[in-house]
Amino acid sequence: MSKPLPLPRDWTSTWLSLFVASAMGFLASLGVVVSVGADRLADSWTSELAARATVIVPAPSGQERVTPEQLAAVVEVITRTPGVAGARALSQAEMAALVSPWLGDDEGVIGDLPLPHLIDVVMTGEDPRTEARLRQALSEAAPLAELDAHGRWIDRLRPASEQVRQLAFTALGLVGLASALVVALACSAGLSAQIAVVDVLKLIGAQDRYISRIFTRRFRWLVLIGSGIGVALAVLMLMGARIFGMETAGTVESVAPLLPTLEPTPLLLGLLALVPILFALIATLAARISVRWTLRRREG
Repeated sequence: MSKPLPLPRDWTSTWLSLFVASAMGFLASLGVVVSVGADRLADSWTSELAARATVIVPAPSGQERVTPEQLAAVVEVITRTPGVAGARALSQAEMAALVSPWLGDDEGVIGDLPLPHLIDVVMTGEDPRTEARLRQALSEAAPLAELDAHGRWIDRLRPASEQVRQLAFTALGLVGLASALVVALACSAGLSAQIAVVDVLKLIGAQDRYISRIFTRRFRWLVLIGSGIGVALAVLMLMGARIFGMETAGTVESVAPLLPTLEPTPLLLGLLALVPILFALIATLAARISVRWTLRRREG
């Protein structure tokens, strides 16, 4: 009896196992996507923030506003600083757009406010001393100007992405544990339903190891197929939501800079392809333990 014989069809346990495996594969795929997406989003934001800085230029004492000449002089000082790739003063329309969520879109109200001017600075990122040089240059050219190097945002993003990754891995672990428990229960129920077949196999000399192989093979393939279906459904849903290969159109264009870019890279596709294999291994181990434990308990 080297090759396990097929068991009689038990459609109830078959469809139940397929459904549960599909649901678990779907949830596990979402967990993988969330984890990878959080990493990419944090890396994208961190690299973007680390390469840019903002200079806030208030009006000098005795003036209501910064004159264009004064602003141009500050921009020139910034661009001459070693390690700076470029600098650009934001227009009045751009600064009004920044405060419009709080003050509304009334240009008359915004135009009367003494808003400080903002300068967007792009750094090469090759020299860590660039920030210190910028502060020194600004202290001489515009003592009231402030440099925001976005360091506090970077310090918040890194632990936040780590927490999201830990939550995703915890969810994957719980999904795997739930899958193992479901497979164990399904194996126990299937063994009870096929008890007559088991008794016949026992009479002709089959050992527990052989009977365990019969049930293990069935549930391994059921879980492999079901979790594969769940992964495919998750990928189709993400493609429909424009998260895979996201196109910037309509509403998506306005939020695209805030979302992770989840093109189907080899790493992501490889992780998703491992989901059914991992669930099949979990099902194999759970089915083997469940069947042998049930057989020993029945014999005892």
